[in-house]
Amino acid sequence: MERGPLGWSLDYRIGDAFAALARGRLGAEDYRGFVRASDLRGRNRALRARPFEGLIVACPYTPPMMDDRPGSDAIVAWGTWVAGPMLAALRRAIPEAAAERASTGIDGVSLGGMLALEVGLRHPEAFATVGAIQPAVRGRDGEIGRLGSPDANQRIRLLTSERDPFLIATRALSERWRGRNLDHELVVLPGPHDYTFNRGPGGLELLYFHDRNLWAHPSGRP
Repeated sequence: MERGPLGWSLDYRIGDAFAALARGRLGAEDYRGFVRASDLRGRNRALRARPFEGLIVACPYTPPMMDDRPGSDAIVAWGTWVAGPMLAALRRAIPEAAAERASTGIDGVSLGGMLALEVGLRHPEAFATVGAIQPAVRGRDGEIGRLGSPDANQRIRLLTSERDPFLIATRALSERWRGRNLDHELVVLPGPHDYTFNRGPGGLELLYFHDRNLWAHPSGRP
């Protein structure tokens, strides 16, 4: 439990991703080589047009719930805590933290990605953006595919990779959502399912997606 909140800062080294985006120009080395030349050019054009503004990333401890089915009591209870008391405590502790739904998003990797989808889509009142990186949705895509509403006004992004064992299930989830007209983005990059991927594309794409889609202020731009 002591190491859990350090996942993004220590294990995935998200500070490197912050520095790369703040620099305003990304290189293949920032992606640990897991990027296509055309995608890299597109990201750099976008950063020139609108520089990275930054955000706060909070990483709660995630209990071992890989064997839980979607909607289990444990997942629902954890999600209620994240969307309620945890966010409230974060906002009390950090005055600069977003105080409104329009500036608050949720994301995660693997188990955390599956949970981010469950919590984010079950709590549209709390999260304007919902992301998942290589989410552990194999065997769960049917149940998670029923979550979310086109009327919830959420920006949703699935990020996976060509050698992710959850790639097929993630694509199946995307197809289920398309069948329900639930607007979302599916991004498939080169690379494996491991720490190296998330020290490159994972961190960069997490920051880029939420920076582009969250509001800086309640009256600001999306």
